[in-house]
Amino acid sequence: MNAAYTKLIDKTRESALLSSTSSLLAWDQEVLMPEASVEYRARALKQLAEMIHRM
Repeated sequence: MNAAYTKLIDKTRESALLSSTSSLLAWDQEVLMPEASVEYRARALKQLAEMIHRM
């Protein structure tokens, strides 16, 4: 397989994993997360969004 294509597939999988993680954290924030964790979760979601955007 072409090296560039393999690299693209790897980056796509990494991006999808980060997006999935972000979605799970957002869902948890809405339904299960203790109220005292809001600021920390917001920072975590911001970090993930920045990582996904850079990709």
